[in-house]
Amino acid sequence: MRCIAIMDGRFSYRNGAPASYHMHYENFSRHYTSIFEHFTVVGRVFPDGDGTALPVVGEKVDFIAIPSYHGPGQFLKVAPKIARLLWRISKEDAAFILRVPGTLPLIFAIIATVRGIPYSVECVADPAQQLGEGSVRHPLRRWFRRMFIAGTRWQCRSAAASTYVTREALQTAYPPKPGRPTFSFTDLVIDEDSLVKQERAPDSFDTTTPTIVNVGMMIQLYKGQDVLLSALRRCHDLGLKAKLRLIGDGPYRDDLEHMARDLGLVDHVTFVGKLQGGAPVRNEIDRADLFALPSRQEGLPRALLEAMARAAPCIASDVGGIPELLSRRYLVPSGDVEGLAQAIVTLASNADRLAVASRENLEAVQEYRFDLLNQKRQAYYRAVLAAGMEQR
Repeated sequence: MRCIAIMDGRFSYRNGAPASYHMHYENFSRHYTSIFEHFTVVGRVFPDGDGTALPVVGEKVDFIAIPSYHGPGQFLKVAPKIARLLWRISKEDAAFILRVPGTLPLIFAIIATVRGIPYSVECVADPAQQLGEGSVRHPLRRWFRRMFIAGTRWQCRSAAASTYVTREALQTAYPPKPGRPTFSFTDLVIDEDSLVKQERAPDSFDTTTPTIVNVGMMIQLYKGQDVLLSALRRCHDLGLKAKLRLIGDGPYRDDLEHMARDLGLVDHVTFVGKLQGGAPVRNEIDRADLFALPSRQEGLPRALLEAMARAAPCIASDVGGIPELLSRRYLVPSGDVEGLAQAIVTLASNADRLAVASRENLEAVQEYRFDLLNQKRQAYYRAVLAAGMEQR
């Protein structure tokens, strides 16, 4: 049977074909073909090519491009066309997966409900945090936030089968209907290449001028890079002359670069830009003494799992599924500049503490190995398949 997944994931054209930084064929779409005869991705494709993106389409995988748009104004112009296209897609003989939250999945859920078609969901983020204050700057932010919170709850409750990237956090906020199959796993592939064999030794750390690394796109301020810059300034004031390497790119990069200059941190902050996933990012993490992720919203952050797989000591905010990964002593409240600075100084200035954090992270990430999560993934796909077969 064919499976069709509808999502808001940001895709771009590379060499004339849809491509993605994270959700490409090897990392994402090919997994579905282990159960389904064919897999179709439905999403927006933007013309601005991403040099680090990889093809989404491959053997038994194709792509249906939805008209791209930026913001509510452009959406209203293409909304009728999008609705007609999603209506036609709903007539396909397929099992449907909605990757929530998102605008396209919400529209499709309404269409599916009208037509009496079952669908399954993959819940990957919390719109309450995703559209929280500080994460997005828009005059209608509060209205969108209420709409997507209600929509995501309805979609998860109505789904024939569901999976979440967290063990508890998203399930508590957006619970499935009791009695229906529900699962928990992440898309991230932690395999032998990404997982180091042993923790880092105390003498491997530079505690005088430690290097901090952060990985996150700058399309919105979800990853809290602005908070991290302010905390770095405070670290310097406290006597820790740390350096920061920011990996990622997007519209907010210019603002962050101006912020670094205003804080007097130009010589201590490097804007690396976007890197190809895999070895280039792992190399940056391996060279750093500490990974910091003061996010304003998260499901289960890929970058944090990647850092843990490299046995990197980590500090992060206490949002989404992050508390399921890190001990409380490595967590700080979202947006707390002083708390983040104090946590960095306490950990990064002590080699023994860094080594302990390295060991704990490497131990904790073992349960996210691909071979273990793949069993859950296969079980979820079979539940999706069963839901699709029922409508025949």
